[in-house]
Amino acid sequence: MKKIIGMVLCILSFFHGNLSKAQELKEYTVKKTDTPVVIDGVLDEAQWKSAALTSPFVQQENGDSVPNCTQAKMLWDEHFLYVGFICNDPDVWSTYTERDAHMWDEENVEIFADPDGDGKNYFEMEVNPLGAIFDELVDHSWLEGNNNENVDWNLEGLKVAVSVRGTLNDVSDTDTAWYCEVAIPFDSLDASIKPLPGPPADGDVWRLQLGHYNRPRDQEGNTTGDPETSVWNMTGTPWFHVPEKFGRIIFSEELVTSIRDLYPNKQDAEEKINWNVYPNPVRSFAIVKFYVKEKVPVHLEIMNSLGEVVSKVDPCCFPEGEHRIEWDPGNLFPGIYFFKIQEGPRTAIKKILLIE
Repeated sequence: MKKIIGMVLCILSFFHGNLSKAQELKEYTVKKTDTPVVIDGVLDEAQWKSAALTSPFVQQENGDSVPNCTQAKMLWDEHFLYVGFICNDPDVWSTYTERDAHMWDEENVEIFADPDGDGKNYFEMEVNPLGAIFDELVDHSWLEGNNNENVDWNLEGLKVAVSVRGTLNDVSDTDTAWYCEVAIPFDSLDASIKPLPGPPADGDVWRLQLGHYNRPRDQEGNTTGDPETSVWNMTGTPWFHVPEKFGRIIFSEELVTSIRDLYPNKQDAEEKINWNVYPNPVRSFAIVKFYVKEKVPVHLEIMNSLGEVVSKVDPCCFPEGEHRIEWDPGNLFPGIYFFKIQEGPRTAIKKILLIE
């Protein structure tokens, strides 16, 4: 009976709304990064800045736009598929903290991946604004009925992090957005999910869906009306679990911009200057400690992930010996920054993480 109902719904969805929308499958070229992505929930590294945004997520049944835009970016390296979500949301909230809780009852982002594209044995994972995870293995599409969902399956080695632009779980103020960063390890996907072990090859295609649950609340914190559910690729049904409608991601060996592109001689330079930055991560201040062998001008700059100078210390001549400079981040947003020290003709770079 479930299979008959599913077939009827699938036929009806074909005629529901705009026909061209129902036939469309989105594609995204996932470019490679030559430096690992720091999973901190802040998409401000050079790699993320160079990665393209997906098209805005749409209502899953009819492809219409939704009030609060969600988009994503993707990257890969030899070990992970990276997915970054940007979710516009005036009220970011969630309460679940246990793994495999029903994240879809509140607010979350979702990833569905079918690496071999056969519509079977695809995996789903969800993350809420508290960073809690739900993951499971599903044997086939919901349209076929009688599907099996293995919630005991865990995606080992998964990395997630979340950041909020606003105040989490505070209905009294207006938030801006929340960000979620995910690293999916290729080595954790067995042969039933991904037949060939290891990372993808240039030109490999996965079927993949991305989704977002946004649940409005009133001033008392009670959910109001229907949830705002959106997906990267329209399904034409009330569900996300339709692998026939997952989009296509194409893995490319083309590299995105990374810190190595900005500073190709970074490692060689660091070996020539005796210096350190601590604490790292940085919260309210950082100490830059360095040693000079002779009296030379020392100049310190702090740059964001695009190489733009956001703070600096004017050059000063220090005598031979050990010296310290204290740096105050002021009103800079949390994220990845780079300290560049210039000691006479020599230059070196160190990466730091600024946290709230």
